[in-house]
Amino acid sequence: MAGEPEEVWLDHTLQVQTEYKKQLTFERGAQLYLCYTEGPDTQHWFVTDKQLTIDFHLLTGTGHVVVAHAYQESDFIISEQFQCDAEVLRRVNEVQGATNYSLALRNSEHVARYIYSGAWISFQMRRGGSLRAKFEKQMTKPVQNMINTKPKELEEKEIVSEEPLYPNIKSDYIQFRSYPALLWNGGRDSYNIVILGPTGSGKSSLINLLFNQTVAKAAPTAASVTRTVNYIEGTYVSSKELKKKSIKHGLEVDHKDSPHSPKMQINQTKMYSDGDKDLDEFGVKKFREKTTSQKVKDIGNSLEILELQLDKASTESAHEIRERMAVIHEKAILMHKKEVETIKDGEKKPIESVCVVDTIGLCDTLFQDQEVYQIIKSSVDSNITLIDRVVIVCSGRIEKPKADAIKLFLNWMNYPKYKDNFVFVYSKSDDMSEADKELSLVILSELLDVDINVEHFILDPHTGAQKSVKLFQAASFPPNAEFSVIERDLELLKTAIFTQPRTRIKQEMHLKDRNKFSSCSLL
Repeated sequence: MAGEPEEVWLDHTLQVQTEYKKQLTFERGAQLYLCYTEGPDTQHWFVTDKQLTIDFHLLTGTGHVVVAHAYQESDFIISEQFQCDAEVLRRVNEVQGATNYSLALRNSEHVARYIYSGAWISFQMRRGGSLRAKFEKQMTKPVQNMINTKPKELEEKEIVSEEPLYPNIKSDYIQFRSYPALLWNGGRDSYNIVILGPTGSGKSSLINLLFNQTVAKAAPTAASVTRTVNYIEGTYVSSKELKKKSIKHGLEVDHKDSPHSPKMQINQTKMYSDGDKDLDEFGVKKFREKTTSQKVKDIGNSLEILELQLDKASTESAHEIRERMAVIHEKAILMHKKEVETIKDGEKKPIESVCVVDTIGLCDTLFQDQEVYQIIKSSVDSNITLIDRVVIVCSGRIEKPKADAIKLFLNWMNYPKYKDNFVFVYSKSDDMSEADKELSLVILSELLDVDINVEHFILDPHTGAQKSVKLFQAASFPPNAEFSVIERDLELLKTAIFTQPRTRIKQEMHLKDRNKFSSCSLL
């Protein structure tokens, strides 16, 4: 099989010619078939109602053109059956007359599957596919990033709405920036969140809440609204940053530190003292921001002061002092643990740039589970080097097929090693009692064979005490609900998602391939 020139790949368009855009098409309501024939080097795909056939057809003297022509009996394999509706007819009209054929980026399978489902996918071009193996070595990284992505004419218009979903939310959300074609440096410099879950579980609605505006399509349908893997980029707005801006502009606004602000996280809590005004009622320095060595010295000094006061204290005061010493001692242990993690993994930076990966729904009516798995894995595995959070969203009855589909991803992302990076959400828990919610989470953990007891610890912004952040949560976000209805669940879930885990999931496969190319790569 001959190769293809790079200019054919870089011009990722259909180049529709109107003279081939005939009115000949399928009847609405007709039974359609997604089919293919096996060739010596490649499969040829088409859609037919057994009267007409539409495919990337080879015309003598012209080349490949997407046209409708008379159906001919032949030996072929039926992959799927589906009904012709208005959306199918719209997609037929979009691709009919296309002439810019490419085996790698715009082949017959791409066209046929797009008519069928709206996804521009060729499984022959997924990693490990027969065509991918033939072309990959010739492809530069920018071209590889175009594999199984829509030509320019089919790219969906941005659906982002400028209006906030909830004007009440002023901080601790992602400020939308773009739908990137490329992620700089393989996403190494962004906080990367992959959202996974069955179709209709509420993934897109959750993403919109994280951004506090509509950036992802959402609908409670049996077929996934998300037809490809989408990457949505933004900037994390923390309450800490909001306070800085308020002070800068001369506003006296006292915003509390968010519980999932990096400052409040145990594994990167910083402490400092600033003169007598930061002494507590026992004459001990309060914890504020300082270097690690200064913090250790402060803890030692604090314990010495308390020991001296303990000798002179009354029985009642002595009890309070001992409690204070126990708290300081516990913080010292946590600090030591943090020092070990810092030496091992490097100091974590506050979250700034965020990339959310919106994926195709699992157990979709238009795709097999293995097909969905391969689409998502191929995109993420090829384009993101490090993953910070994986959010698994489920709802309703968790049947075995759903659990098995999710387990594919748990296995791929090495859950036993990176269980600290996973957040599990049982969504749409409206009208459920707390007991039913807890039971649903237990059942979910058992079906997925995951550890329900994994949790983070942060410092409570009000009391300074340890606070547990559960990575298994039941949440309810009814459409168009008042903010007061969703506020508590949303806050708890955002705390879990934006609390940085100790390590990042390293996409170890294909790292050598990445290093051969530029540092740009394609959520």
